[in-house]
Amino acid sequence: MNRKTSKILALLMSLALVTGLFAPLTAAAGTEPSDDGSAMEELSRQMQDMNKDAFDFRSEKSASALKLNEDMPAKYDLRNVDGERYVTPVRFQNPFGSCWGFAAIAAAETSILGSGLAEDDGYNWKTLDLSEKHLINFHVRPIADKNDPQYGEGMYFDEDYFKTFEDKFNAGGLPFYATTLFASGMGPNREDRSLPDTAPEGTPADIYGYHGLNKEIEKYQTGDGTWIDYDYDPDDDWSIPEELRYTQSYVLKESFMLPSPAAQVLDDSEDEFAEAHYEYNPLGTLAIKEQLMAKRAVEIGFHADNSMPNQESDGIYISSNWAHYTYDEEEVANHAVTIIGWDDDYPKENFVEGYNPPEDGAWLVKNSWGSGEEKFPNNGGGNWGLLQGQDKAPYEETSDIHTGYFWLSYYDKSLGLPEALDFQSSNEGKQYYIDEYDNMPAEDVQSADLGTESAMSNVFKADMNETLRQISCHTAAPGTTVYYSVYLLTSGFKSPTDGVMMTSGEAGPYKYGGFHKITLEEPVSIMKGQSYSIVITEVTPEGDYNVNLQMAYGEEMSRFAGQYSWVKGVVNPKESYVKVGGSWYDLTDEGFLEEMFGEFYVILTFDNFPIKGYLDENKDASLTMKLSSDNVLLEPYGGSPSDTLRVRLSGTQDTFPDTSEITWELEEGGEEYVSIAPSESNTSVCDVEAIKPGVAYVKVSIPGIGTRAARVEVTKYGKWSAYDEIRMDYFERTTFDVMDDEWNLQDPSDFTFTSDDPEIVKVDAGGNLTPAGIGTTTVRATDEMGYEAAGEVTVTKAKQPMKVKGKTVSVKLSDLKKGDQKIKITKAAKITKAKGKKSYAKKSGDKNITVNKKTGLITVKKGLKKGTYKIKVKVTAKGSKYYKKGSKTAVITIKIN
Repeated sequence: MNRKTSKILALLMSLALVTGLFAPLTAAAGTEPSDDGSAMEELSRQMQDMNKDAFDFRSEKSASALKLNEDMPAKYDLRNVDGERYVTPVRFQNPFGSCWGFAAIAAAETSILGSGLAEDDGYNWKTLDLSEKHLINFHVRPIADKNDPQYGEGMYFDEDYFKTFEDKFNAGGLPFYATTLFASGMGPNREDRSLPDTAPEGTPADIYGYHGLNKEIEKYQTGDGTWIDYDYDPDDDWSIPEELRYTQSYVLKESFMLPSPAAQVLDDSEDEFAEAHYEYNPLGTLAIKEQLMAKRAVEIGFHADNSMPNQESDGIYISSNWAHYTYDEEEVANHAVTIIGWDDDYPKENFVEGYNPPEDGAWLVKNSWGSGEEKFPNNGGGNWGLLQGQDKAPYEETSDIHTGYFWLSYYDKSLGLPEALDFQSSNEGKQYYIDEYDNMPAEDVQSADLGTESAMSNVFKADMNETLRQISCHTAAPGTTVYYSVYLLTSGFKSPTDGVMMTSGEAGPYKYGGFHKITLEEPVSIMKGQSYSIVITEVTPEGDYNVNLQMAYGEEMSRFAGQYSWVKGVVNPKESYVKVGGSWYDLTDEGFLEEMFGEFYVILTFDNFPIKGYLDENKDASLTMKLSSDNVLLEPYGGSPSDTLRVRLSGTQDTFPDTSEITWELEEGGEEYVSIAPSESNTSVCDVEAIKPGVAYVKVSIPGIGTRAARVEVTKYGKWSAYDEIRMDYFERTTFDVMDDEWNLQDPSDFTFTSDDPEIVKVDAGGNLTPAGIGTTTVRATDEMGYEAAGEVTVTKAKQPMKVKGKTVSVKLSDLKKGDQKIKITKAAKITKAKGKKSYAKKSGDKNITVNKKTGLITVKKGLKKGTYKIKVKVTAKGSKYYKKGSKTAVITIKIN
């Protein structure tokens, strides 16, 4: 069976619930290689599969690699593990629809308690209280610093619908959003933490607390007419100063994107619009239990009867026993909660009568709708959830105090996106810096598993002399192993590997997809103004190379779907790169993005790769080191066969390093192309001499100061020239022209022509180019002395050649009175030269005339009167291996007489 889910539809439905959250991510189709083996074509095919779950298993091999422990207790409760409690009190999310933030914070609190971090800081389950207010504030506010390259990235709202800042707290969200913010250095914060030095004067000490600035109270009138303090007022000022955006009490170390117990499965079908059906996934249940056993609570989404405590509902899914089971398959998650325990023997009979789950077993779940254990503020009336005693066998009432917990069936059909979090020690009072670009609240992750070596990279420029100590990345496929490397780049770098590799290593395999922080075995010193790259290669258990990209639906798509909020990503040139088929592509290359996402490109917004660098300032390095030239071009055939590299030092230090401490080194493999000879009398000087064409890197280092890299290219260029780039479609023909320095065309008989990849383009003795495949390669022309001209040739799919012309067809009124009349599209329109499967869409015309989208069959409905009718029909040809997708519109005339 193929597994997939219609995530676009589910996501749009969920976003419409301003107090709800998300569509569950579920199982997806397996990966098959493309027919022609093209890495780019395969990347495009998988990235455009919007039904694919990036975090699902790729095969039985990756599923079995989990090695989940099936020997677990029948009951487990994080509120009592060997006499210790790892669950904070139930909170009250009112006055806002902020369940997603409360679910994420509750999971974080349990993780921090379970790891011992809270105890180290003097907190326990009663006193640890992390700030949902800080989390939600900086989720709904885009990056406001105009000096930040990512200025404007974030969440946006229709101001006609969200009239105040506080209205945005009701916009709903995904618990996954919290991972994005935590990983970027935005929380979590303790509500009682001290204010940092960056706080503006007059900022209240309790600004992180879940209440408005003035702590105004909203009252609620009970049935007997009594007014009680219900919650804080939503019309109060709930903002937190922008200066407190990047504050943390704890640092995210790792997230765990778990498989869901509720898989959505699609039987083998060619119909891309076929509906999936629910199937219980026992691996998802085991994975959640495993995280709970590790003292990490699990945030999860499901479809509740209502998504806020003060909403009226039919109560069709939750019983009087506070046992919930969503038995309808089509329901989309609208509420987020936190799993803190389980009971394999919880009776299925305790759920809604007549709609019992197939088996016993349920999760013990912490909600955010208050409890009777603690009174206002933060929990309202506390009349929701299991009564004390109903959360333990034999599940009988022992008091009239509601706990705020409930039971959720293992077999609930709406469960989605379970995630757990792991943190590092407190960051308060410690200074470190994050180089990052990914601040967009991601709604989804698209990924591809490729057979050819592929990688992702971010490039950063140092703002100060600093030391890189940790990096992070995001994986998708379970069981992924991460291979990383850090490069110091040359000025004018052409790719993220255009420099000297300073360190490399391996991390994982990571059991689940998610965020991962990695400590470098060898810290890297980076000088102010120097560019460096972090290159991440992710390999699945199947041996494929995974590329994953965070995305969301932009304003155009959101407004089309009737939504009032949307996400904007900001990606600038020379920030993020992806390696596909042996070539690096800048993620801002619109041609690359359009080819990768096809028709989805116009509705999506993208973010940079979630690859980050964690640094601290290297205050001891007060010198700067520069090379006389970071990029050296040598021409051994009549040009300049040698050059000299020089180190220049500057700074405020009284005593500069002795020149004897300067070392020059040729990167491994470079000896094939150049030789180096440092001066014996002055080691700040090094001669470089060409051997043969190629690229080499020379590294110069000074202890305690840093390292620089020089790129040395030995080339045969210089005498002849060619166009840098030639683009042609598959059925186009052109020639590879060779010119001298004054752009005079040369006789092709004086050259030997070669193609680096004849499977993409062939070249004959006359320089004539013939496409053989789709992709990019280099064509070279070499004379008898070895001088060379080279140019990049890109072969694209040809434009769809389809032609469509409408015809006039007649329908007898007498026949129409008897019943609907059918007209084949071949009779109504002349369609020629179409490449690929055709589909049809009626664009205008009488509503009583319809067009079948698959066959084009025109139906003239009974009852239509005598006359002449014109309809416009859009014909779309899907394209093929060598042709693009294309559409034409035909005007068809139907005469009823």
